[in-house]
Amino acid sequence: MSDVLIDLTCDYQDITLDNPDPEGRYYVHKGMYQSAKNLTSRRSTVHQGLFDALARNPEYGLVVCGHSLGGGVAAAFAIICATPSSAFGEANNKLAAPISHPEITTPFVTSFSSGLPPGRPIHAYAYGPPALASPDLARYAQGLITSVVLNKDIVPCLSLGVLRDLKNIALTLREEDHVAEEVVGRVRCILFVGRY
Repeated sequence: MSDVLIDLTCDYQDITLDNPDPEGRYYVHKGMYQSAKNLTSRRSTVHQGLFDALARNPEYGLVVCGHSLGGGVAAAFAIICATPSSAFGEANNKLAAPISHPEITTPFVTSFSSGLPPGRPIHAYAYGPPALASPDLARYAQGLITSVVLNKDIVPCLSLGVLRDLKNIALTLREEDHVAEEVVGRVRCILFVGRY
């Protein structure tokens, strides 16, 4: 039931990022972002497990993945926990005692604010995720998130804008006399003729 509620929370919220484009507008799906924030809470079992595993294995990075709604949450989780490698390097070099970390070979690493060991490679794989990010945020996350969409999967095509458009179309069809019947009749005719 909580997954349904997250999906139905079709609001976006703005977020702040490490090293953003000053002209960028960064918005994320509010429900999926909130779920990811719960996972990144330092009291959560997931966060503690990840911290312990990374602390015991200093050469390890972090790969998160998910499908559908879980893919969106995995992507949001990565956005919360990551920083561009260049920004991390600059911040680390300014420290009186820079932290040691594996060689940086990825576009993003875990951030100081993530609560995870900083400077670790991080990447998210999202399979068939719903729309999560604004265009500026999607550009920012290039190299952090890989989305995989198969064939005609409708879930990745849905967004708050698309749902509002569908609602407006449905209301217009309802208000116009016989337009809906005409549209359905034409579609039936096309389908019927298309069979032969």
